[in-house]
Amino acid sequence: RICLQDHNIRKALRREHGMVLLPFLVYIATHELIHVVRFHTFHQFFDADPEQRAIEEKTVHDLTYRLLKRVRLKGLDRVMGMYEDHRLSV
Repeated sequence: RICLQDHNIRKALRREHGMVLLPFLVYIATHELIHVVRFHTFHQFFDADPEQRAIEEKTVHDLTYRLLKRVRLKGLDRVMGMYEDHRLSV
């Protein structure tokens, strides 16, 4: 199950002036679906300890970037730049 936290999405849109909703949702949905696939294929356990969760988040941000970097959608580069420091590799 994927839970989109609309209050956090709205807060991020207010904080990042000029950010557009569609590319932000594309990034969020892709990121969360990668988590689902990794849980389903047992690349990561849902009930991981905090250290493993932190590594998983960096891994998923990295995979999200690699998957979306060739997608041409206005504003997506800006969204991916927001999460640049959250990836394993830059």
